[in-house]
Amino acid sequence: MSYHEPSYIRKDAMVAEALRNWEEYSREQAEINERYLRLKEGQPTIGEKFRAMRAAEVSGTSTEDEAA
Repeated sequence: MSYHEPSYIRKDAMVAEALRNWEEYSREQAEINERYLRLKEGQPTIGEKFRAMRAAEVSGTSTEDEAA
């Protein structure tokens, strides 16, 4: 019978490794984010949606008015 570490121990080890190799971790995260953004192609991000809603509030129109 094999022993499996609890998931929180594996996560702690992954965090410790990321802190030791910060540049490599950042590079990998950037690649993952770039792939994700390419996959969702054309869909606005949450930040873009929020900025559009905020701009609509400031200009006095609602997003429903813009859709009509």
